[in-house]
Amino acid sequence: MATLTSPASRLLEHLRNFGQQTALISQREVPLTYAELADQAEKFAQSLGTGRKLVMLAGQNEMSAIVAYLGALVGGHTVLLVPDSAANSDSDLTQIYNPDVIVSALSENQWEILVRHADSVHELHPDLALCLSTSGSTGSPKLVRLSYENLMSNASAIAEYLSITDADRAITTLPMYYCYGLSVIHSHLIRGAGLLITNDSVVDRSFWQFFADNDGTSFAGVPYTFDLLDKAGFEEMDLPRLRYITQAGGRLAPEKVRHYASMGARAGWDFFVMYGATEATARMAYLPPDLAGAHPECIGVPIPGGSFRIEPMEGLDEGTGELVYYGPNVMMGYAQTSDDLANGREVQELRTGDIARVTDSGLYQVVGRSARFIKLFGLRIDLQRIETVLAADGITACCAGTDEKLVVAVEGRVNTQAILEKVAETAHLPKHAIDVCAVAKMPRLGSGKPDYPAIRALAATAAPTATATGVRELFATVLRVPAAEVTDSSTFVALGGDSLSFVTMSARLEKLLGHLPANWHKLSVAELETRRRDRRGILRTVETGIVLRALAILFIVISHTGVIHIEGGAHFLLAASGYYFARFVLSDKPRAERVKHSVTTILRIAVPCLLWIVLVRATLGTYAFSNALFVNRIFGPVNLLTLRLWYVEVLVDLLIVAAVVIAIPAIDRWERRKPFQLATVIALVLVSTRLIPFDSLPHPDLHGFQTVHQWTLFSVFAAFFFAFGWAAAKATTTKQRLLVSAMVVVSLIGYFDPRYIAIARTYECAIFILLLIWVPRMRLPGFLVPITTMIANASLFIFLMHWQVFEVMPHSNPFTLAPGMDPIAIVLSIITGIAVYQGWNRLSDAVEPRLKALWQRSTDRIPVAG
Repeated sequence: MATLTSPASRLLEHLRNFGQQTALISQREVPLTYAELADQAEKFAQSLGTGRKLVMLAGQNEMSAIVAYLGALVGGHTVLLVPDSAANSDSDLTQIYNPDVIVSALSENQWEILVRHADSVHELHPDLALCLSTSGSTGSPKLVRLSYENLMSNASAIAEYLSITDADRAITTLPMYYCYGLSVIHSHLIRGAGLLITNDSVVDRSFWQFFADNDGTSFAGVPYTFDLLDKAGFEEMDLPRLRYITQAGGRLAPEKVRHYASMGARAGWDFFVMYGATEATARMAYLPPDLAGAHPECIGVPIPGGSFRIEPMEGLDEGTGELVYYGPNVMMGYAQTSDDLANGREVQELRTGDIARVTDSGLYQVVGRSARFIKLFGLRIDLQRIETVLAADGITACCAGTDEKLVVAVEGRVNTQAILEKVAETAHLPKHAIDVCAVAKMPRLGSGKPDYPAIRALAATAAPTATATGVRELFATVLRVPAAEVTDSSTFVALGGDSLSFVTMSARLEKLLGHLPANWHKLSVAELETRRRDRRGILRTVETGIVLRALAILFIVISHTGVIHIEGGAHFLLAASGYYFARFVLSDKPRAERVKHSVTTILRIAVPCLLWIVLVRATLGTYAFSNALFVNRIFGPVNLLTLRLWYVEVLVDLLIVAAVVIAIPAIDRWERRKPFQLATVIALVLVSTRLIPFDSLPHPDLHGFQTVHQWTLFSVFAAFFFAFGWAAAKATTTKQRLLVSAMVVVSLIGYFDPRYIAIARTYECAIFILLLIWVPRMRLPGFLVPITTMIANASLFIFLMHWQVFEVMPHSNPFTLAPGMDPIAIVLSIITGIAVYQGWNRLSDAVEPRLKALWQRSTDRIPVAG
């Protein structure tokens, strides 16, 4: 623990001084007072032991993360604050800086603490309190070293010009690991104000309801935040307690500054435009709200305790030069290796890299950026000026440069040729030196700032329009998205691909490219275009999952005719569903997008099933209404007819449960940090259900079901096949694949009732799942690929249709087809399933775009109660 006279211990005393004043309020946890916050921070500090350490902390917006952060500071430790994805032993930052302790916040008063070194292996400078990545970057090994004085002075200055009091309550809108988001926490805690802790977005109704219910008074935003506010209908919201909004993290267009300043004046709140950098702890300047309307292009005046000077630069007008800042919040210096953590102050003033001038009103105005100039053909190109020119035409663009190219990323549906002409004219460059890349969504860092390295990389992946057309049109056709939304940077996963469209896409892509690249679903359109090969030879590459899906449904149909028993196909299809769920739904998208993708997948399976079941019920009377609602296992009736659809019911229910599970913030964070670990835990939990007594039925087999209870238990038992597929998709190393393989083999021993050829069924399921794990692709004769693909595509519809095909065929008795009818029934089942699948696809093509448009219109504006 730090000494009583240290800055760290003074922090603890400062927190206790606010006593019973509310400090933290969460959507899910009990609020904390300042006294309770101090107690928990002190307790966490004790858990880290004695001796200063380098503590890597996952900086998510959670109460427990704030407690851990304050506790580490109270303990006198140096905190390395990082995104969730970097808080693990394998991250680049861990490899470079070798933290002594890694902390991930899980929930209230719960942390995952990995002690890597009981005694620190670092020499840490006594003043060093915090290390942050520069500019909100999630992967840069270059860190900013900040002292206790940096943190306290900047927090005090911000609190002073914002006039923060203990009556204020700010809501979290930015990541804690980003200096702007962290500065909101610092500046409120230093004044005894409250913090509303949430991970919701400003476009979520729950965000604004939480804000209003808890008397929120302020929030912060980067330029992108204000685009979202416009879409959310912020101007129409009734927020009587709102006192001010702050903006930083990049230049906000002057017209938008003027708009929000005017909006605030009408509604009774202030709009603060601010200027800063991680190297200055957070803030360097602010624009007083009463000047924002008249001077929206300015960054304003220095914060209390800070000052600017303009350093002349060659080639610039008099009075214009590089903006240099001086103040107690200027960083100690950078760190690029762990040895740098021992260094003291190396920087006295901050050269911002921005080109600025002082206006006639005495306000500072940034007019460009020295680091945002490139030199091509002997010309010095101002990238910000190009962005400004395009913005005047209503075009959202971000520019970056390479040694040979000017790269212009443009968001949305645009005329790239017209933009190329405009940029060439503005920059006085030949057109061949400019790449205009249309993107559905601008690449951004976690902080909301443009991701310039990613934009620059578009030049390397860009393919000529003429050659990219094939892949782009294929994506648009198969995924049913407007062609304008499919750009060179689009991927199958990013465009909402799922297990149903995966089969069609992989087959058609293999035909187009001549082979199927590994992980093609994560490759961009441009990258796929570069992988075209001559399509020679009789063999073609097919995803193993597609082949196995086709075989599984064939085995199901053949087994149900009674010709030969090749059972276990439905169990494998559950495993395949878990596999594709993990591959496509559990992508890098935000949690809300993952849940939305899950719901879409569920609807694409549940809707045709429901309609078919209702139709059969109305015409043949075969099924129960509980089948149509996928709850037959709960309400019955249980008989041989209703049990036919067990696979569909279990699949839909499992997908619903999976969607609910990944919607839980703590689970979402766990899955992103340790995806294989989560999948394995889920699989083991579900496998353990086999220990549940199964009444008088010794094995979880369909034959002989007598009660709804037995049917429910069977559903639970079958769920672990889905989990096996999930784990298989997340197994990325040989050891992980071996572990999943062992779980599969051991779990299937004795699973199927030995009275019904258990050994063969066990072998089939095990072999299919092991192939999915170890053999990602197969080579098949070219003529088999279209047939295999079509059967796999239509597998759900074949499963639904084959029962009714059997019903209308001649029978020798109620349970056996007439002699010679078995082959005919098999072929008719497949043909009927494929035909209905194709008809359903045509109907979906016509209806789905309209439904999407209605959904979009219904969510464009979000009303919020005051």
